[in-house]
Amino acid sequence: MLVKLAWRNLWRQKRRTVLTASALALALALSLFMRCLQEGSYANNIENAARFYTGLIQIQHPEFSDSQSIDDLLPANGQFIAAAKNHQNIERILPRIESFALAAAGDKSKGVMVMGVLPEQEDDYSNIAGKLSEGMFLSADDKQVLIGEGLARFLELQVGDEIILYGQGYRGQTAAGLYPVKGILDFPMPQLDNQLVYMPLALAQTLYSTEQQITAWVLHTRHLSALSQTVAELAADYAGQANVRDWQDL
Repeated sequence: MLVKLAWRNLWRQKRRTVLTASALALALALSLFMRCLQEGSYANNIENAARFYTGLIQIQHPEFSDSQSIDDLLPANGQFIAAAKNHQNIERILPRIESFALAAAGDKSKGVMVMGVLPEQEDDYSNIAGKLSEGMFLSADDKQVLIGEGLARFLELQVGDEIILYGQGYRGQTAAGLYPVKGILDFPMPQLDNQLVYMPLALAQTLYSTEQQITAWVLHTRHLSALSQTVAELAADYAGQANVRDWQDL
């Protein structure tokens, strides 16, 4: 009886019912559209930021997150990274060396972060070459480096000038080298712009005497929504061997 009364009441004033239903449908559609737009913007911003620096996931030595030491390294070979390569949600895998050094030119010096990368893969992943404001991008066998504009201004360096890097290498060895500046990068993040030095991975391994080892494997997923599940599965695969960290932790 109640259902019948309600149904008859709805159509007793057809215009009122149609207007109310239309208003609710429009409000619901707009809410869904705005929510989808918001989630899409979040995902796009996360992916862009991750591609430019940390990646969505990193596999590191179990002690590296606390020590940030060049002594805590991982093998840079296919056997070690096979579990990640075989994971259905992993789209890209890049090896990197990240460490610190004292950069100097003339009578000025500054602490910097040195990042050793595979130039072609890194550019394909994050379009680093598109951030060049002067000079040329790196190739894998280069003995040169790229530096941020802020660092170049501080050390008063231009393309073709030389920068000295001095620090500690693997197991206490001295890490020191003199490198020509091949290009200057305009980073959108001031902190990176003021302290980042890019060099080919092989050159970084020589500088820090790491041989065929790296500080991190950088991973990118096919589906951002499955990131947490992917991290959990990789953590189980590398239990005891490595620490799997997502972009929020990084």
